[in-house]
Amino acid sequence: AEKVENLEDWKSVKTLDPEKGNFGRQLEALRHIVNELSGETFIIDTVFNCFAYAERITGKRTMELLRENRDAFHEVMKRVAMTLCDWAEATIQQGCAGIYFALQGASADVMTEEEYRYEFLPYDHKVLSYVENAARFNVVHLHGDNLYWDIWQDLPFHALCWSSNLTPPTIAEARKSFCGCIIGGVNERDIGIYSRERVKEEIRQAVIDNVDHGLIVAPGCAVPT
Repeated sequence: AEKVENLEDWKSVKTLDPEKGNFGRQLEALRHIVNELSGETFIIDTVFNCFAYAERITGKRTMELLRENRDAFHEVMKRVAMTLCDWAEATIQQGCAGIYFALQGASADVMTEEEYRYEFLPYDHKVLSYVENAARFNVVHLHGDNLYWDIWQDLPFHALCWSSNLTPPTIAEARKSFCGCIIGGVNERDIGIYSRERVKEEIRQAVIDNVDHGLIVAPGCAVPT
């Protein structure tokens, strides 16, 4: 469906071919990037999770449709998940090392933790598991504020990213329960007004807080253009 306004529109959403449309154009871009940079660095592409795509398709009415008819809602979500599985696999087949899986919705600002774990987390697990064996470097990015941060415990991935300078936990707090690679340490919202020394200080603190575990220094989310 081009525009989903109700449950009947939602039922018309189909699986998509990753070689066609916007996905196909993105794959073509990835082919050029991989050809130019192959062997120099890991290349990963952003894959938004099923909840994020449902929000885009429905104009942020996902929870409304879920509560209207759970069975019908999930029949379509299975198609969305399969589309994203195929897309993630296609990016790796192009030579990407893995995916940057942007996980939206696992936040107290959006729904309860029970709702997320029961209704949406299985789709996150499905997509990541689908490419688990083929990927060398899958990143889980927990997006937003007031996160259900330990949702990562149920997912297969190589590195974890969230806005550690803006929303709990800090890197130091996270190290009490997570010993894998962390991506973060830089405040993406304020970096545009920081001095060079302020940026360096944030990075120094991230290294100190990390305590001898894997760390990739980066913004916690996209830097506003």
